[in-house]
Amino acid sequence: MADNEKNLKRKERKPSDDDMEEDSDGDDNIVNVDFEFFNPAPVDKQGFVSLLRQTFSDTEDIDLNSLADLFIAQSHIGSTVKVDGDEESDPYAVFTVLSFKTHKDEESLKQLTKYLLQKISKQAENHSKLSSVLNDQSKHVGYLFSERLINMPPQIVPPLFKLLLDELQATNYGEAFDFDYFLFVSKTYREDEPETFEENEENPSYRKKRKGKSKTAIPMTLFFQAEDEIIQKYASFSCDYRLSTNSDTAVADSRRTFQDFGIEPARRILLVQKSDMPKIVSELEVLLK
Repeated sequence: MADNEKNLKRKERKPSDDDMEEDSDGDDNIVNVDFEFFNPAPVDKQGFVSLLRQTFSDTEDIDLNSLADLFIAQSHIGSTVKVDGDEESDPYAVFTVLSFKTHKDEESLKQLTKYLLQKISKQAENHSKLSSVLNDQSKHVGYLFSERLINMPPQIVPPLFKLLLDELQATNYGEAFDFDYFLFVSKTYREDEPETFEENEENPSYRKKRKGKSKTAIPMTLFFQAEDEIIQKYASFSCDYRLSTNSDTAVADSRRTFQDFGIEPARRILLVQKSDMPKIVSELEVLLK
């Protein structure tokens, strides 16, 4: 076992004889994958940055490289998830926490705080509540960063949660990881009517954009990650914000693709008290078993 490999492995279900027989006439294949958990390490730098960019896709005002360095520097806390024991590969998922209080003088944490507060600046009550928590040094808040590639199974989340809570309880660093609250930035979306187009018979290349919105329908906010529904249930504070238009072409094109299919991506800030974290784990173990 590698020095920084954690004593925890999760294996996807292997195909049975019935599976093999069913698949012999079809195109679907079952892929066996071993997911192994490791401590964050310098080799994970680009993986951290890429996953952070998934969450903060609409801004270039947060130094994600520096933020990744802070996560990696505390290698005794948090986990990365990799495949088939390849320690040198980029992580498929990360699950860790960073203290707003301990790192209050770090520029990347200042940028993150500023970004979150700016996003809800027009929500007077929510802005006041979040600002008071993040800026009150008597309240210890940890940014819990949980992100994974889109094809990763959510079943990895409960053991990641349990492992992090065990590490925080076992740590000898005292107040540095004795959190009162955990802050999550959850990826959400709203289902709206997709955009359709009217073609001009005389000029087929001309298409007029038309939206089929219902005047009475209220879009429902949904989560990209299944576990966030349980986290939301225990959140003592919750507020949404919309993503800004980003000058990055790839990000802008991706967002337009979502919108063309009637999906409006956004984010939700969730604040959970430390005492409620074990309850979240218990429910996740039932939901994602």
